[in-house]
Amino acid sequence: MSEETKTAPLPATAPEDPFFAGIARGVSFARVFTGRNTPVLPAEIADALTGRGFVPGFTDPEGKNAAWQEAGLADAVFTEGDEGYRIVSLSSSRGNGCKIMVRSTTAQELPDDYLARRAVPRPRLVYLIMAGGPGNSDRNLCENIAESLMILTDGLAEIGGRGPKGGNRPELHDSFWLGSLRTGDQR
Repeated sequence: MSEETKTAPLPATAPEDPFFAGIARGVSFARVFTGRNTPVLPAEIADALTGRGFVPGFTDPEGKNAAWQEAGLADAVFTEGDEGYRIVSLSSSRGNGCKIMVRSTTAQELPDDYLARRAVPRPRLVYLIMAGGPGNSDRNLCENIAESLMILTDGLAEIGGRGPKGGNRPELHDSFWLGSLRTGDQR
């Protein structure tokens, strides 16, 4: 071929946030908006994930320390704007887990959707979740963390970046899933 096919730039899938800076293609991410003033405890997330069939472990955001389970989570808390934690699935030998942090937010950051405005009209906190890689294990953990937080906080979950679709085609699957228990809707 004498002419190279020009590649079109990939659409941005992750929201513009320093937490998601440099996110690779096909890596799942999620945002969970809530009207609550105080973050949930890591132990509450661990209980919710255990109910979904995971054996979660919490560690530092870089995953350098050994993962804590129930006993180690007694004093663990989320601090707004802090680096947060890495949640790993101890029941799976695959994947790198997911990074999670919480920070304050405003209504301007909500997805531009009627469901979002109805589900959380005055958001106060947003949980940011990013899978450690593009594999199914990390994607599944990311989606389950987001759905668990949606239930625990009565909030709105936005899940995206679910990877390529159509087999080996390099087309980016950039659809988002929005869901809320408060409104009973999902998109």
